[in-house]
Formats: sequence, C-alpha cells, structure tokens
Amino acid sequence: MCVWSTGVGINPLAALIRGKFPQAQTNTRALVTDQYLTLLGANNVYAIGDCSTIRQDFMLKQFEQLFLEADANHDGRISLKEFETLVSKKAREFPQLQEYARKAHKLFKESDTDKSGFLEHDEFKACLQKVDSKLKFLPGTAQVADQEGRYLAARLDAQAAKKEGQSTPVEVDAFRYKHLGSLAYVGHDQSVAQLTDKWVVSGYGAWWLWRSVYVSKTVSLKNKIALLTDWLQTQVFGRETS
Repeated sequence: MCVWSTGVGINPLAALIRGKFPQAQTNTRALVTDQYLTLLGANNVYAIGDCSTIRQDFMLKQFEQLFLEADANHDGRISLKEFETLVSKKAREFPQLQEYARKAHKLFKESDTDKSGFLEHDEFKACLQKVDSKLKFLPGTAQVADQEGRYLAARLDAQAAKKEGQSTPVEVDAFRYKHLGSLAYVGHDQSVAQLTDKWVVSGYGAWWLWRSVYVSKTVSLKNKIALLTDWLQTQVFGRETS
C-alpha cells in the first residue's frame, strides 16, 4: 500500500506576500488577482499558477446597476435588443457571459417566463443567477498555469510596446481560460480522457493518447528522451520499486 500525504496550506512565500496587503488579500489559501492576473492591492505585481486564484465578480452583486444600464429607454423593462447590447458590452468584464455571447437571444427567451417580450426586474435577476452559476474557479493544474504564463508574457510585451511609444500597441483583453481536456492514468496500461464535457474515452487507446500528450508537453529534448527511455525500460523489465 502506498500512502501519499501532501500539504494544503499556502506556500510560505505566497503567505509573506499576502501579509503585505492585508486589506486586499483576504483569501487564506492563495493570492488573489484580478482578471488581468495583477495582484489585488499592488501595482505591477502578478501571480500565476496554483499559488493564486482569480477574483470572480458575480453579476448579481451589481444587479441594480446592470438593470439601469441595460434599460436604455428607462421604461422599467429590458427588451431583447437592450439585453443583447448589455451582453456584448459586458462579456469582456464578466467571463461567465462568454458562453452566452453568441446566443443572448436564447438566454433572453428562457428568462422571459411570462412571454411578454421584455425582462422585468425579477426575470432579469433570475437571468443573472443562471449566468453566475456558470462561474467556476480554475483548478490548480499545469494546463491553467501554462495558459496564464503565455497570457502574462503577451501582456508584458504589450506594456513594453506601449512604453516604447509604438503607434499601434497591441491591446490584451482579460485572461480567458480554455479547457483542452483532462487525462489520467489509472494503471495496467489504461487511461481515462475527458476531451469535452460529454465525450469521455477510456482504455488502451486513451493510454496511448495520455502518453503522447505527456511527451509532447515535456519541455526539453533531453527530458523527452529520458522519459521515453524510462517507459521503455519499465515495459521490458517491469516497474522499479526500490
């Protein structure tokens, strides 16, 4: 039997940084950043990977403000056109809206329970609750950290270009995570792969997929060769238990 015990506390360095910003950093498990991966309470300080978590802004907390903003003609109700305008405008600010960016009319129709062609206060509030239910905290995986690292590099490049006075600097939107699937080895040359929410494969074929992805994500050629050599040795001589 193999027993693995690991800590769940915050890293000492992250805890030290968190202590410098007690008012903004109230999460005891991780550093909190905004949607641009900037540490809350600080300027030009960034955090990525499993030492941090992105602040999630719930639309329901701004219910009244969003309703007034959407109600362009101030008639106390929101039409389909007004709703689509709001979704298009706020999709960058609220990542949970991304899923509905191209099907705002469908969300509007589902939320319009009395079929009046407009969203009243209660209907709009229920709509925001549904949208907020799609909001999920990102897992502390290498896939998330990799995308955050690439995003932060692009953002720093854009900031450097702006400082150098380039005529058309590149604008970088808020960070958006794109889930590419999950893979897990379950033993005896068997793996499980979840490629989409509904598409899950398992077995020997998934094991080859897992190994292929694992090798492709290994950074250097030296490590790739060492990894393949270890796998070949295990296949021929069995697993090394010492």
